[in-house]
Amino acid sequence: MWFWALVLPRFGGPGRAGDSLLKLIPDDAGSPFDTAAVIDELFDKESVLPFMNDFGKSLITCFARLGGYSVGIVASASMHLGGVLENDSSDKGARFVQICDAFGIPLVFLQDVPGFLVGSRVERAGIIRHGARLLYAVSNATVPKFTIVVRKAYGAGYFVLCGRGYEPDYIAIWPGGEIALMGAEGAVNILYGNKFKGMSPEAALKLRTELEDTYRDEVSAERAAALFGVDELLDPRDTPVVLFRMIELTRNKSVPRPERKHGIFPV
Repeated sequence: MWFWALVLPRFGGPGRAGDSLLKLIPDDAGSPFDTAAVIDELFDKESVLPFMNDFGKSLITCFARLGGYSVGIVASASMHLGGVLENDSSDKGARFVQICDAFGIPLVFLQDVPGFLVGSRVERAGIIRHGARLLYAVSNATVPKFTIVVRKAYGAGYFVLCGRGYEPDYIAIWPGGEIALMGAEGAVNILYGNKFKGMSPEAALKLRTELEDTYRDEVSAERAAALFGVDELLDPRDTPVVLFRMIELTRNKSVPRPERKHGIFPV
C-alpha cells in the first residue's frame, strides 16, 4: 500500500495515518479506547459530524469525509458498555444506515463489538426485535459497504455490523483483531469449566492460561483472514488510503434487486 500512500495525496486523496493511531488501541481486548479519536485519525480533519450522539451511546454514528468523499461511519464505542449492542444503539444504527442508503452515502463499519447485551431487562424490552431492525437495514443497504475489524468481533455483533455474510464490498482486520463466537475467558468457562473442579488454584490457573492462549490463536487475525473470508490483514496506518481506493472502485456500484415495492421491516 506504500504506492497509494505516496500517490493519492497528490490527487486529493488521504495520506497514510500517523503512528499516533497505533497508540490509541490497547493490546488487551478488554480495555476500552477512545473510538472518536480513532475516527479523527482515519478521516479528513474536522470533517466529522455526529448523528444522535447522546442516544444509544455504545454505538457511534457520524458523517465524515475521506479524501473529499462523504461517508457514513458506524463504530463500536468501547468506552460505553464495552461497545455492546443494546436496544437504543441498534435502533440508532438502523436509522443511520437507512439514511445513508437513501442518499447514496457509502458506509464504513468499525468493529470492536462483544455482541449483544444480555439480561432480563433488555429481553423484556425486545432486544431481538431491536437488533433485527439493524440487521434488516444493513442487509438491505445497496450503497458501498466497508468493514474494518479494529479489535474484536464476537457473536451476532460481527454479523449485524456488516460481517462477511452481509456482503461488504471490502472487509479487513487489523493485527491483533479477533473474530469469534465469544471471548477466550467466556469460551473456556463454558467448554472446560468442569476440568477446573478439584484442581489446586495454581494448576487451574496454569491450565486456564494455556486453554485461553490456544483459543486466541484459533480466532486470531491471521486465522480470520484464512477462514472467515476477510479480504486483508491491514496495517491500521494504511486504512485511510485503502478505504479511499475502495470508494473509488465502488462509486458506480449497482445491486440488482427483485421487482417489488419494498421489504417487510421487522417489528
